[in-house]
Amino acid sequence: MRTIVSVLVLAVLTGVAGAQPGTQGPAPYPPPQPYPPPGYGYPMQLSPADQELLMRGEISDGQQVGGGLLALFVGFGTGQAVQGRFGETGWVFLLGEGVSTAAMIKGFFDLFAACPDTEAKCNNGAGYFVLGLLGVTIFRTWGTIDAFVSPTFHNRRVRALKMRLGIPIYSVTPYVAPAHDTTTAGLMLRF
Repeated sequence: MRTIVSVLVLAVLTGVAGAQPGTQGPAPYPPPQPYPPPGYGYPMQLSPADQELLMRGEISDGQQVGGGLLALFVGFGTGQAVQGRFGETGWVFLLGEGVSTAAMIKGFFDLFAACPDTEAKCNNGAGYFVLGLLGVTIFRTWGTIDAFVSPTFHNRRVRALKMRLGIPIYSVTPYVAPAHDTTTAGLMLRF
């Protein structure tokens, strides 16, 4: 008897499905969306300056320190050239230190050149020598400061552009630090 009741309940609950009216053809695809969606990722168009900044990328710590040391000891825009910034400011230091050095050398030779009259004072080149020495000092100091400090500002601009574009920013840097009686070493993740 249970079997008959079960079959009747099953027959009542189930039935033959009738055909339903359908759509003609396949469902239409949704309209294409821009990729990535607006407000996320890259803006519609980057300015040429932003494109160049993004292609150059960040200046590494090694380039910053090496460029600063070259600017200090060699000068003439070599530090900026190592950092890839010769076209921005390096040429200024090459030209400035070059002209200043030439003026200093001219003044030096004019200052110590033989005088036609031994009784007269021959200090015709003192102005060139002093101005050249002052120029070399100013341009070397300015170039050294620029080589040590400007990469930081450049890297900030690159990171800000990457953040605006939605590009992930991270760096892994090894470190060694003294801690009480021991030394700690590891990796630092910056993002």
